[in-house]
Amino acid sequence: MAITMQTMTDEQRKSVALGYLKAFDNGGVTSTGGSILDLFADDAQVYFPKWGLANGKEAIGRCVSDVGSTLNGITHHFSGTSRSSAASSTSIPTTPPGTSSGTRG
Repeated sequence: MAITMQTMTDEQRKSVALGYLKAFDNGGVTSTGGSILDLFADDAQVYFPKWGLANGKEAIGRCVSDVGSTLNGITHHFSGTSRSSAASSTSIPTTPPGTSSGTRG
């Protein structure tokens, strides 16, 4: 079986990024019931302020777990959110309202 690598379009990257944020809001579960980590390639990178750069699925899982453990709840609001893509990166800045558990991972 041959494995093919395809470049994602800007719209596909934006869709995955929004799926990530929605899954994060839903405790790490995607709209199809899968794991948030299913959205990432093995060599993906995610940057989260106050955590840093996560390289690969394993580190992304730690990042999501660490950040999620500091929150009692979070909801991202997507109307009016700016989205930008360049090359193989997508940025969706958000400032979601949430409640902190008062602990850090």
